[in-house]
Amino acid sequence: MRAAWWKIVWVLAGCVMCGGVELKLPEKVRPIMDMVNAAPPEFGAAAIERLLESAHIDDVPTRRVLIEQAYQLGALAKDPWRPFALPDAGYAAGMHAHAGDLLLDRLSLQLAAVQLMLPIDKHHAREMYLDIPKPTPPPLTCDDGYGGDFGEFYRTLALILGETFTRAEKRHEDDIHLAIDYLNSIASPMQLLPALRMVVSLNMNPEEKHLLLVQLGSAMAAVQADDRSFLMVSAGLSVDVPRELVPSYQRFVASRANAAPCAVAKKDDEAQSAEEKQIASDEMKLMFKGGSLVSPGERQSADWERRFDEFLNGMADWRQGDGESDSAYYHRRMTVYESLLDVSSGATRARLIDEMVGFAIQSNLLREAPAEWYFELKNADDHVRGSSANGPDVLDGFDRSGHPVLVLASALDRLLGRR
Repeated sequence: MRAAWWKIVWVLAGCVMCGGVELKLPEKVRPIMDMVNAAPPEFGAAAIERLLESAHIDDVPTRRVLIEQAYQLGALAKDPWRPFALPDAGYAAGMHAHAGDLLLDRLSLQLAAVQLMLPIDKHHAREMYLDIPKPTPPPLTCDDGYGGDFGEFYRTLALILGETFTRAEKRHEDDIHLAIDYLNSIASPMQLLPALRMVVSLNMNPEEKHLLLVQLGSAMAAVQADDRSFLMVSAGLSVDVPRELVPSYQRFVASRANAAPCAVAKKDDEAQSAEEKQIASDEMKLMFKGGSLVSPGERQSADWERRFDEFLNGMADWRQGDGESDSAYYHRRMTVYESLLDVSSGATRARLIDEMVGFAIQSNLLREAPAEWYFELKNADDHVRGSSANGPDVLDGFDRSGHPVLVLASALDRLLGRR
């Protein structure tokens, strides 16, 4: 399905008349919509949603069409849901989870579209939510470093239950039946706490809420606790669990006895190669003198600029180690580039940015883990904006690269302001 994403984007983003609606886009927004046409689906969906969250598009029919576009593009995103790192997860899992903060996963993008539709058409927003496949996360094993974050899924369900049902539907308890259906679909311990918080937050009478708690209790008692996430899940539940759920919670706790024990959480950090250790040593010598960052004056010297150029030449020769994952190699090398932003300015920083961006756009991680890939580039941009060292802008490097994702990100940031 993902192989044909560009055809879908071309149809959606390239249309002037969509579903019989003439799109009324401000002139300064039109180029960005053209860029959406060229970007992978998660970035296109996120760009449309960011535009819609701004005040730049106020025509309601246009907003409706664009929300539908973002929703359809979001369904093509690589990652199924937002990840979060489990305790002692290790470097790679931690980086993958941090990248989840960008909300470029399938579930987050589609939920954002649902929430944007709510003020326009509550009934259709409900239909959109119901069309999102219910999450069915697989059981966690001792080798897993991260699980799924389903908080927004249940927070959005609370909005659907609270805002989209008519009085007649509520008299027929259609909202209760829908809530029960979703509670019965719980498949993972990771869903229990957000589902509980959703039920507690609902504005329902005590009898209705009790019925939902009974259903949640059945799901809780049936879910198999896994040793990898047990301490984190049980700690949250033990604080929030109401009296009605105590027996179900105790059964959930007892089910841990049947889980495969994980004596020590698996860490997937990979050892530094001799080449990487040498690069780290050379980097420290370039950046520090006498325990402090090299002064701006020293960075202007011909000797320091020569050593900086030599260091970047050495970085270009840094190759992925045997058995080293794409993720570990990418993050380690990007971390070095990012740290050098603190001590570079002028032409040296421009070269550094171009080499960093050039390395990134050649990485396999763009295809394997798009959010994780972009996370490092966004970090570099944030780093430069928060740095005291003057020099070229990372967004200029994005523009020079000509890469669809980066050119789109730069255009959005320039139009809407960075965030």
